[in-house]
Amino acid sequence: MLGHDRQKRILILGGGFGGLYAALQLEKTLARNPDVEVTLVSRDNFFLFTPMLHEVAASDLDPTDIVSPIRKLLRRVKFFDGNVESIDLRRKRVVVSHGIGTAHPHELEYNHLVIALGSTTNFFNLSGLQERALTMKTLGDAIYLRNRMIQHLEEVEFRLNTKVTGISERGVELGDGTIIKTNTLVWTAGTSPNPLLETLPCRKERGRLVVSSYMEVPDWPGVWALGDCAAIRDVGLLFFESGRGKLFYKLEELGQYFVQLGIPFPHLNALVTASIEFFGGVCLILGLATRIVSVPLAFIMLVAILTAQLDKAKTLGDFLYLPEVLLLVLFVWLVFSGPGKVSMDQILARKLGIDGDKI
Repeated sequence: MLGHDRQKRILILGGGFGGLYAALQLEKTLARNPDVEVTLVSRDNFFLFTPMLHEVAASDLDPTDIVSPIRKLLRRVKFFDGNVESIDLRRKRVVVSHGIGTAHPHELEYNHLVIALGSTTNFFNLSGLQERALTMKTLGDAIYLRNRMIQHLEEVEFRLNTKVTGISERGVELGDGTIIKTNTLVWTAGTSPNPLLETLPCRKERGRLVVSSYMEVPDWPGVWALGDCAAIRDVGLLFFESGRGKLFYKLEELGQYFVQLGIPFPHLNALVTASIEFFGGVCLILGLATRIVSVPLAFIMLVAILTAQLDKAKTLGDFLYLPEVLLLVLFVWLVFSGPGKVSMDQILARKLGIDGDKI
């Protein structure tokens, strides 16, 4: 158990891009508050820059060039080096374990949970593949592959635009029936969501957690998903779900939040905002009145930036990466670019003989 009873606990699971950058942002904001405790849990005590992992395998970079110690990056955010074993959303508990040999379990409580556990290698149920293939997900994978490649440097052969159908002791079986004999098979053809997500009672798409436009997991307040753990849906669907939640379940809460922000007529504006998100989302899903609904949605994002988000951005980079800024840019673009070719707007325009670029 971490922290004191009076503290709000924010628990971040995963030390990859999503988890670490969430921790870095909280390091500059909420982690400064003594009543808030932020903890990052990761199985590695370093951040791995995976886009350059292949360069370690190719001996172009030293392993130390693509890793950064997490404890040096985070001063206020606590760090727990361990594996996530289970997540209990109802009890707001996470079981983690650490230790060499016999692992020691620990139970961590939270008020807010950020799930950023990344992904695992997808072997697509190909016979013999998982048992025989080398993967490319960790620093250990890259170092092992580098050493293996040095041993077999003169035996490398490239086959492009070729489908693999199976792996056996004889070698790699291709779609045309050819069998390539090999002692080294590197598999980087796909990823799967972290299997721990399957244990969670949340809505999922292709194994990933469905999230709102703010990356929050619907029906589980205070639970967030990032990166490969999140199913980022159509913008229209995101706003439809966000508006539906505010309109039918959180309208009073939204009104009180507007009171805190000093927005005039807070409860009326809460109703208007929720309604615009709900009906605007429906229109965007259908591709109906795209330009018209993009205007009030862009205005809502602008107000959100000015009243609630602007003080959180300490640098220009922070500002440009605010979700509200990105959505504002998107809606302004929709105002000028108009609906897509298969939208209801374009279909109706063709039916009525109207130039689609003018609607």
